Amino acid sequence: MNRHDLALIQAYQGYPAVTIISPTHRSIPDRQQDPTMLKNLVKEAKAKLTQELPQKQVQHLLDKLDALVADIDFSKTLDAIALFVSDTIAKSFMVPGTVQPHVNIDSTFFTKPLVRMLQRTVRYWVLSISEKPTRLFMGNGDGLVEILEPDNNSFGVPQNGFPFPYEGSDESAIMAIATGDRAGDYFDNHKKNYIRTIDELLSKFLAQDPLPVVLMGTEKNMTMFKELSNNNQRIMFTIEGDHARTTVENLSKLVWPQVDEYFTEQQKQKVENFKQSIGSLKHAFGAQAVWFAAQEGRVHELLVEKDFRILGQVDPENKMHLIFETEAESKDSYTDLVNIIIDDVISKGGAVSFVPNGLLKEYDRIAALLRY
Repeated sequence: MNRHDLALIQAYQGYPAVTIISPTHRSIPDRQQDPTMLKNLVKEAKAKLTQELPQKQVQHLLDKLDALVADIDFSKTLDAIALFVSDTIAKSFMVPGTVQPHVNIDSTFFTKPLVRMLQRTVRYWVLSISEKPTRLFMGNGDGLVEILEPDNNSFGVPQNGFPFPYEGSDESAIMAIATGDRAGDYFDNHKKNYIRTIDELLSKFLAQDPLPVVLMGTEKNMTMFKELSNNNQRIMFTIEGDHARTTVENLSKLVWPQVDEYFTEQQKQKVENFKQSIGSLKHAFGAQAVWFAAQEGRVHELLVEKDFRILGQVDPENKMHLIFETEAESKDSYTDLVNIIIDDVISKGGAVSFVPNGLLKEYDRIAALLRY
């Protein structure tokens, strides 16, 4: 799931909109229980639908749920599966991050835990260039999901897509040589066209989700890509080697340590930027001060230690004030205030970054760079 997918799901309005979120596992033996968990949640959703509406009216939704479940490959799941079904939508997504099982039927889809999950997860693209074939992966933390596009578009017309093979034409090469062209020039131009097409295909995904890219391939292929690409500014680093046949699991093990190190350094720099802002007074730290600034729409970027949680609630008599849980008092209505702050900052156009634990210790583990 990417931000474009999420935006489309969030934009839908119409009853009934069915949301099913089911935890999954990445390894055996825990993974073996995942189909049963999802089956039970789907059964619960079907029961709710048929209780609220005549079965004839919702049969097409029941069929959509069955079709989505049948298409799931449980050997490739991440940490959760989200199903969204309505009159016009039938989508399933593998998502990273711990979630609670959930079934929701309403006039909009239930996306709040997924929004928070996407905010907390390091996300990136991996482009593996090869003649046999070039592959694209969506990175979610330490997990990769390969992009598999259909050979034909919705009208049945053949289209290029990932994975994208290199298809040289011997007949064209012979014709080119016969007309006086040098074979080397022909093949070089043919390869350049292949690389340009890869870049165009990548651009479609970057337009929807402009994330940094890990570039992989032989030195020759990566050099040619950099010479011809319009997306060089997105490349965070390169890994040399042809990985056309590398499994997704092994590719994840190769890529993730370097991605983790790269993003850790990025987040450390953001903390340094925050410290430098203190002299200009465009800063706030501590949950209460950050919440106050967020309510005024002043938060440009929120910095939060990745495992920071704090229970409490917004004061019902003064929304500018937070009430924190104490050892002497705890209520069922208390929730994680960090999530509340994040939601508010995002709703007002602010950015959110999660930094390694301990980097904001002297600033009560949560801080913000302010617009003014």
